[in-house]
Amino acid sequence: MIKSYRFNAAVLDPSRREALAYLRVKAPDDAVGTLLTSAISEAKSVADCRGRAGIFEISFADAIHPSLAKGPLCGCDHFLLFCATIGHEIDRRIARYAYSAPARAAVLDAAAGALTEALCDTLTATVLREYPVGKPGRRFSPGYGDLPLSVQQQIFEILELSRIGVGLNSSLLLSPAKTVTAIVGLTCKAETTPL
Repeated sequence: MIKSYRFNAAVLDPSRREALAYLRVKAPDDAVGTLLTSAISEAKSVADCRGRAGIFEISFADAIHPSLAKGPLCGCDHFLLFCATIGHEIDRRIARYAYSAPARAAVLDAAAGALTEALCDTLTATVLREYPVGKPGRRFSPGYGDLPLSVQQQIFEILELSRIGVGLNSSLLLSPAKTVTAIVGLTCKAETTPL
């Protein structure tokens, strides 16, 4: 069963460390720290946190890509397929700041990335509480490792992502920009094979 989810961004806890890593900053000075705090608040205030997710038996993995069951999902009985997005408004803000305040745009982009990751974690935990079919493995996404970006089309169709305002262009890129599709192996009997 595929289900839609909506979350209040105020309850999400984006990692400052992750946002700083996106900025390639190891030790932020006070100005960057203050800007990041403000950017996280702004990202949370405009985010429209939504998701679509479903848990499938491993036999369905071939419908996405033939290498999944023998590769990264090897040893799993089920898998979680999901999409998480924080909406279009953050894209508009980042674009607006790119002209008037480029540093703010970069920091807001990093904060939005960290917020999206926090949403992915929250969505995964929520689905697995509702449907406790097994222990989650590593999360992976199209375009990384041996999983081609072309599977984005199948995921888009299976999850019916237009229901949560997500689009897919001819280059297989999702919009809004801060949108993630991912697969998580469940009930792993053995270590999954790395991508």
